[in-house]
Amino acid sequence: MRATAADMEVRFGFRAHWLVTTSPSPALSQTTCWNGARVCSGTWPSVFVPAGAVSDEDYGPNPDIVAPIAAVNYLGPARIAATFGRAMRSRGAGQVILFSSIAAAAPRGRNVAYSAAKAALEIYARGLRKELEPKGVRLAVIALGYVDTRLSFGMKLRFPVADPDAVGEYVVSRRLHGRCHYPRFWWWITLVLRHLPWPIYRRMPF
Repeated sequence: MRATAADMEVRFGFRAHWLVTTSPSPALSQTTCWNGARVCSGTWPSVFVPAGAVSDEDYGPNPDIVAPIAAVNYLGPARIAATFGRAMRSRGAGQVILFSSIAAAAPRGRNVAYSAAKAALEIYARGLRKELEPKGVRLAVIALGYVDTRLSFGMKLRFPVADPDAVGEYVVSRRLHGRCHYPRFWWWITLVLRHLPWPIYRRMPF
């Protein structure tokens, strides 16, 4: 992390702060507040929270996996968003970008806790946006489809897989707000899935 931060500072000419912690740690809030106050002293602060994790054990009714999956995919990102959002609200400017998944709209038996955690993050972000945007702070949630990472490696997918560099370019080059989808065609797919009657939905092959 130290080497990466130093490389970014040299390449792009900005100050990079780094933090290593377990996302649900109680100490995260205090540490992030301190770093957030320093970062938010800039003229246009932006915070990107691409946190996420899946587990092969997240299958069906598995109570042991609910807490750790929720900690990484919901509790940690929500705490970071709230901490930076508070600092940005006090200065009347800033941007917070959270990362969700199409799984939030289409839960399946193989990622029950993950889907629920991402859905919770989206609901939390919607409420937080209602509070922050009138104060000059933009908040967006990016619902990603399949991305070409090790999570999708070897999977036989029915849809195109997005390039990670293209995802990064999309996120940093636009003034995003609200709930966004990338690639954009997922907006239509998730809209249909959200409104399917249960007798049809439960027969979907995913």
